[in-house]
Amino acid sequence: MRLILCFFAIHLIFFKSNADSSNYKIDLSGNGKSDKRKVDVISSDNLVVFNVFDQFGIGEAQVEKIKGEWPKRILVRCHFSGLEGFTLILKDMSYKKNTLKCRMCDPKGKELKGKYLLNNEGGVSKKIPGYFEIEIPIKIISDSDRFKLKWIDFYR
Repeated sequence: MRLILCFFAIHLIFFKSNADSSNYKIDLSGNGKSDKRKVDVISSDNLVVFNVFDQFGIGEAQVEKIKGEWPKRILVRCHFSGLEGFTLILKDMSYKKNTLKCRMCDPKGKELKGKYLLNNEGGVSKKIPGYFEIEIPIKIISDSDRFKLKWIDFYR
């Protein structure tokens, strides 16, 4: 029993990243088909990652910081085959994908070349594991507690 408690305490100390994820409220209610999409949050003192999954491919989410300050780095990772459109809406400003730092990555975070996470083999498209990562500059978000994300995976 003591060993289990010790392991649990060590886990809490070293893997604090999920302990602060409750500091963010995600609202997917405004865009329909919310059962087909989700935004997972992973956070620590210096980083928060919003992982976006969407089976439909077109959606939006309201993100609200409940307490404290934003961490030094804010990343949005869209787990899609392509990312044709992405917009960050903050107060009365909109920031498009081409005005933010956006890159396509493999599952380990290594940057990939190309436009889509697809491989065409014999006329059949197969998804390549990875995601599109967008960094939200702290300087544009520091004085706000909420923002909206809009995404379009790619045109079919």
